[in-house]
Amino acid sequence: MRAKWIALAVAGLLAAFAGACGSRSTATKTGPTRPSNAVPSGSLSRIPLGPPVVQRTFSGSTADGYKLRASFLIYRPAHAIALPSLPYDRRSSLSCPVDRAAAAVPVAFTLTNSSPHANVGLGTDVGLDVNPARNISRLKFDARLGGRLRCITTTAANAALYTALWNRANKPGSGERADFFVILPGYFASPHPHGDRAFLNTLSLDVFLYAKGMAGGHNRFRGSIPPREWFVRLVR
Repeated sequence: MRAKWIALAVAGLLAAFAGACGSRSTATKTGPTRPSNAVPSGSLSRIPLGPPVVQRTFSGSTADGYKLRASFLIYRPAHAIALPSLPYDRRSSLSCPVDRAAAAVPVAFTLTNSSPHANVGLGTDVGLDVNPARNISRLKFDARLGGRLRCITTTAANAALYTALWNRANKPGSGERADFFVILPGYFASPHPHGDRAFLNTLSLDVFLYAKGMAGGHNRFRGSIPPREWFVRLVR
């Protein structure tokens, strides 16, 4: 049975994305913003991002009939103290505190309005799933939301959940994009100095898609109906 680490509740109102994103976003819990990793990189060399190891594309429709398409790119885990740059944000620093054994998995995604005759806002929830079941409450999302770096963690009431909702209207064929890191504490710890790939094989991203109509009476985001989740593996 899959262990669901999806948020029990998303607290508060969604904060506005800054600049070109024009989106609203929320996080279960945010840590303090740090200019760089908590641990110096020492002798580790920063590696290039490289090609994605997983590429997934899928589509969904809302109760209002709006259609959208999502494409996710998953990259190989990197030492959290020697990060490659994210493909869109271009940053190679974290807001989450990490140690030398932690890994960060870069994730990038695009959302596209595939409704033929409607302008819609786009959005997604991304959680974490593990099979077989085990405690993954130490895993985190590190993302830029509302123009600030945020460390999204699990709390007593909520599992770590990345949420991004863009309010602006996207014409058919246009969309939004974003990226973030998934933080895996202890991934490079002994006895796995090259990474605990067996653990990585048990993890997936749990994705839920949203769309928002721009006509009167359709001004709230609606999820896919019937509710459906898409799982994106972190390894091929």
